[in-house]
Amino acid sequence: MNATDLIDAVPERDATGETAALFAELRATLKVPFVNLIWRHLATIPDALPFIWQSVKPLYLSTNLSVAADELRAGIAVPCDVPLPEYVFDAARLDVKARRAIATLLDEYNRANALNLLGLLAARRLLNGDTLDLSALTPEAATARRAVQQTVPLPAMHELSPALQTLVRELDRFGRVDGSDAVGSLYRHLCHWPGFMALVYASLRDAQHAGRLRAEHERTLARAHAWVGEALPLTRARQSVPLDTGSKDQAIAGLTIFTELMIARMTVMGTQMRALIGADAEQHSSL
Repeated sequence: MNATDLIDAVPERDATGETAALFAELRATLKVPFVNLIWRHLATIPDALPFIWQSVKPLYLSTNLSVAADELRAGIAVPCDVPLPEYVFDAARLDVKARRAIATLLDEYNRANALNLLGLLAARRLLNGDTLDLSALTPEAATARRAVQQTVPLPAMHELSPALQTLVRELDRFGRVDGSDAVGSLYRHLCHWPGFMALVYASLRDAQHAGRLRAEHERTLARAHAWVGEALPLTRARQSVPLDTGSKDQAIAGLTIFTELMIARMTVMGTQMRALIGADAEQHSSL
């Protein structure tokens, strides 16, 4: 971990053995070309990643989770005028190819974040001894797994210019309900397009100052908690958790920080950012 990357996580390029295999399985299951920070953080806790992933994997392979995640994203309000006019992107030197790449990256993050928010809230329940009723899950139809195209590399904070480091940290404050050491990986990924980062800041600053982003974060988190509490098929049978006390406590603490402070907020922010682009990228890509 670099001094400017403030939360322990295993970089994807450094993963070996079982961790590398689990990372590959996460990418294939979530159909994204990266492993989200929360999973890379769990990989630093002894035995936590394999236990948590195997516990929730059936949920990730069900329509129960995918439908709920789609509904969660669809219900997010966008408190700004969108999309931005094409000439604004052109003036910022973001051509159609760049907008298409940004839209694809945002779609991938938004999909993964919504799934992970619900799935990891469920994981917290399982770590506390609840049992997932597998018979109540509806498996998704089996499809051939396609190779997930590699995305642009994720830069470390220390690899960014001072101005971009400041912009990343400022954007990471948008929608926050409390502080944490973790910085959303999405913002670092988007630093490949500094002009888009600047447009996001300018477009959403008023919504941030008015508290609308924080309110939407809180509303989205409450909706996620409601699904876990009301629709997640948990049984009253208690299960033993094969983690030692230290690993279990660290895992619960990490999941709590990420679900309460990070993933719901990034689901909201990713939706806001994607709305700035609109359907323009898809229309051009189909020509």
